[in-house]
Amino acid sequence: MSTPSAAVLRAYADELRELAKAQAERATSCATLLDAVTKLDNDDTWQGTYPTETHETVQAWATGLAETAKTCDEQAASWRTMAADLDRRADAQPAPK
Repeated sequence: MSTPSAAVLRAYADELRELAKAQAERATSCATLLDAVTKLDNDDTWQGTYPTETHETVQAWATGLAETAKTCDEQAASWRTMAADLDRRADAQPAPK
């Protein structure tokens, strides 16, 4: 199997950076999805048994979304690292003759 050309490696790197950008945007979306709801989730708005249960549900959702956002951010960082590695590999290749 031959080594991919520098141009191919750079194209893969560019694609990974685009994927990383989209994944980082997903992380932001996940992290902020419940902002409007959590602003209303306080003692002035909610009191009683049902609101307490609802608060616990909303907090569980928020925790799950925060974990998803963290995973998305980690994946985006991994893809950016892989893209940088591909760029280094492309830079290390001899110039075409």
